[in-house]
Amino acid sequence: MRPLTDDETKILFEKLSK
Repeated sequence: MRPLTDDETKILFEKLSK
């Protein structure tokens, strides 16, 4: 399992916050 990039992390949090 590879670490997430900053962009992927940002997208993940944006999805979770909606």
